[in-house]
Amino acid sequence: MLSLRGGISRPVLILEWLMCFAPLTLLWAAAVSLIVSLDHAPPDVFLAAAFGTLGPIALIVSLRKTASKRNIDARRYARLLVLGFAAMVLLQMLNAGVNEKISLQWLRFDFGTFLLVCLLPLIGALHFDRLAHIARLE
Repeated sequence: MLSLRGGISRPVLILEWLMCFAPLTLLWAAAVSLIVSLDHAPPDVFLAAAFGTLGPIALIVSLRKTASKRNIDARRYARLLVLGFAAMVLLQMLNAGVNEKISLQWLRFDFGTFLLVCLLPLIGALHFDRLAHIARLE
């Protein structure tokens, strides 16, 4: 189980994992359902499904670690999730730069989506990594 030093209860952690990883998981599910239902899905849908796969993986790993009574070492998974989500943030920023959308208008228009599918999962993975590291030290 995750160390709850600092007074973070399991229900609050579960809510945090849902808030951080559920939007990306829903995007992944929508992309997969489009791929299955369409004969010729656009390449963007395949890309969304590929990157969105981190969402359900992060959700399952974090919920399992939080709900488990056993002491599961999740540091390796947490670090991989951090690296994956950091790569997603970097690729989104590069994509915006290549398409010349890094401007105040881009930040106002796409910041909510960028926050939900890139930054929020990265922050959640960083917190999960920190908790997994603390649990291993105890």
